[in-house]
Amino acid sequence: RLLSIDDSLPMKATKVKWGPFDETLVSIFEEGTVIIWDAMNGKQLKLIQAHKMAVTSMNFSEDRMLMITSSKDQFAKLWAMDTYECVKTYETDRPLNDAAISPLYCAEKDPKFHVLMGGGQDAKDVTTTANSSGKFEAILWHMIYEEEIGTIKGHFGPINTLAWRRDGKGFVTGGEDGYVRVH
Repeated sequence: RLLSIDDSLPMKATKVKWGPFDETLVSIFEEGTVIIWDAMNGKQLKLIQAHKMAVTSMNFSEDRMLMITSSKDQFAKLWAMDTYECVKTYETDRPLNDAAISPLYCAEKDPKFHVLMGGGQDAKDVTTTANSSGKFEAILWHMIYEEEIGTIKGHFGPINTLAWRRDGKGFVTGGEDGYVRVH
């Protein structure tokens, strides 16, 4: 079956993913918008002005009831997918390229309420700044308390992508420096 969304959007969609129960599609856009679509008929259900700059990523919790977005505006936001409301905001000191929710946040034993994010100074500006000031570390945050837990060094360029191990016991990052690092 071919789903055609006929709304001509004046913005550039950068990612799309299936939402909860595969009933919706969620797309992110360069000018800071998130749009929720009905997967059956293509109708727009909700338009969210999520960020002030480009939304760079969106990732879901294992059950897809929570979504995290990251942005060049230096914020990551946690969204409840039943209400499409922002429930937590994480303010960083760097442009963000990716963020992910720990798969252990809903574990029955010893849940880990962690979100991971990464980014850094734009690649075009990297050569003019010392490595330590480029903000190239991965950042671990407490999901509920909105507090930074720590940073993980390794890259000498912006982090472009990251992902948790399915068991939550580690993660990988990929950076502008050409390296993929397993943590």
